[in-house]
Amino acid sequence: MIPNPEIEPVMSVEEAAAALGVSRKHAYSECHRYIDTDGEAGIPCIALGRSLRVPTVAIRRMVGLDVPDLIAS
Repeated sequence: MIPNPEIEPVMSVEEAAAALGVSRKHAYSECHRYIDTDGEAGIPCIALGRSLRVPTVAIRRMVGLDVPDLIAS
């Protein structure tokens, strides 16, 4: 299950891989591709030092799930 972005704003690459149904290796490769292409391709991710985190909202959008409005009106 993909978490609610309001509760868990980022997820590990391993969690994202499981949500997308791809291998851990492939998910890491796609995260690095995202960084190398300045966001043009790959799995959206954020580099925090040597760690990579994937925005939960990005994964929810990739798989076609509704994304809660994160901006209060």
